[in-house]
Amino acid sequence: KKVRVEFVEGDDYSHAKQKYVKKSRRIDRDKNEYTEKVTDPDTGEVIHDVKEDLNNHWGHGSAKEKKSKNGFSPAAKLAIGILVGLPLYSIYVGELSGSVSMMWILVVIILIFFGDR
Repeated sequence: KKVRVEFVEGDDYSHAKQKYVKKSRRIDRDKNEYTEKVTDPDTGEVIHDVKEDLNNHWGHGSAKEKKSKNGFSPAAKLAIGILVGLPLYSIYVGELSGSVSMMWILVVIILIFFGDR
């Protein structure tokens, strides 16, 4: 069975503030709720406060698209490899027709936009 409700409570290091802050997070999958509050323990200032539907909370933390150190996703690296490699191969062999080139360009575009979904 999956965890239905998840709680995180405690200190977390803030790189922006250069110190530890208090974090309180609740994820309720049954109620489709995501709540998170981050406060400065010294001043009581609320740094971050969010309450939203869980299915709208994406692109944060571990839900972000994974990228390598050079900033490219796996699909983008594949597309770049094809885009660069195929013309070089065609120059080397001298046998790639125009219609095949256009087909490969379309494949690369599709991989870039839809490869990681």
